[in-house]
Amino acid sequence: MEHKKRSYLYVQDAVEATMLLLKHSKEVKGYHVFNVGNDDWLTVKEIADIVVEEMGLKNVRYIFKPVTPDGGGWPGDVKFMLLDITKIKTMGWKPLLRSAEAVRRTVREILRGCSGPAT
Repeated sequence: MEHKKRSYLYVQDAVEATMLLLKHSKEVKGYHVFNVGNDDWLTVKEIADIVVEEMGLKNVRYIFKPVTPDGGGWPGDVKFMLLDITKIKTMGWKPLLRSAEAVRRTVREILRGCSGPAT
């Protein structure tokens, strides 16, 4: 499981891609599929390292427990995910944040939300 790799996209990058496609939707005839993602990927361990670092934790031990015989997290899980975003990049869009920074910012925002005043 620690060897799984996936691409991660910051929410603002996803919104920007959606808005760009909406803006150009009237110019494009027919149906089109656009992958929206990132150009790089992270392993499960790299994500865990970012979370541990942002939370200021020390001496954390990871235990990876694959659920399926091939090491997947669940039946049908994909080990490697990196979308081809060439098509949307030709329209002028690209993610502003790499996968690691997208995860890092998301963790910071979650932690900031957890420490905020209760509503």
